[in-house]
Amino acid sequence: MKNWSYGINSLYKTGCVFLEEAPWYIFAIERGMDWLCDHTPAIPFPAIPIKDCDGEKTTLKDYYGDTQQLFCSAIHIPICQWIGNKKQIVFIESSYELLKEKFGEKDKEFFKED
Repeated sequence: MKNWSYGINSLYKTGCVFLEEAPWYIFAIERGMDWLCDHTPAIPFPAIPIKDCDGEKTTLKDYYGDTQQLFCSAIHIPICQWIGNKKQIVFIESSYELLKEKFGEKDKEFFKED
């Protein structure tokens, strides 16, 4: 499966197009993990004393915050790193003007200049 995207820097008037290639299930896992992260409830942890990974004393609330932050750091980020290793990404430098010409009408807000 392929995913084409583009990015611009309106300050320096630069841009690029990039292509991500991976099996379809990699994109499905990525989308599913994003959905899970967005819908994980943010239930605060109590201030129970624990030791962090360096052996320092802290509390569960100070170290993890809530269930959403724990899910993100313990599950979402490692899976996203695994996904990133499965994708092949090709960057193609492009001019800001060309990207604005091709995509400016579709993404007016994105190309809005101050």
